Amino acid sequence: MSNQVNDISYVSLIQVNIVLNKNIILWLGSATPRALRDIDLAQDSVVKIFSFSREPNVVQPWQTTEKEYSSSGFAISGRRILTNAHVVGDHSYLQVRKHGSPTKYKAEVKAFGIFGARRYTFIGETIYALGYPRDGDIISVTKGIVTRVEPQKYAHSSIEILTIQTDACINGGKSGGPVVMGNKVAGVVFENDSPSDK
Repeated sequence: MSNQVNDISYVSLIQVNIVLNKNIILWLGSATPRALRDIDLAQDSVVKIFSFSREPNVVQPWQTTEKEYSSSGFAISGRRILTNAHVVGDHSYLQVRKHGSPTKYKAEVKAFGIFGARRYTFIGETIYALGYPRDGDIISVTKGIVTRVEPQKYAHSSIEILTIQTDACINGGKSGGPVVMGNKVAGVVFENDSPSDK
């Protein structure tokens, strides 16, 4: 795998709302042929995000340690990538890698904002959550059912936003990936500030 970094101006829109995580793994056998085509198309938009941050040493504050974290995001119009604020909020350097490519591209944050749902989502509807699980290089696709729609706090900012809870299994690293309903993005996977999820 190449460590080459290409300086291409991908941008990131950050801090989104909509989808929470819960516990059941996908059975693709129950998906319709159209749903599988939609998932294939959605996978092509998913990127793995590498966020590097410097953490201070509390005993020796003049020393810092660089840590690397990985998460997910997805391409939207205008050569931009949408992900969560906590994925890139405290970074010193960002890279992204497209699905199916070994090449990492330099990225920079261009905007922060809160994005709302444009369509109502109903309990019982099927969704698919896509993203790269922590330390994984293959996109994970999990299927779930919408189990609840309610306001909850986003852990990064403690802002209360409308969320969709699902029974789909969401592993660490998948945060920032798209949640697909039919051929549309219904939301973005993010972490929950609920003690029951810790």
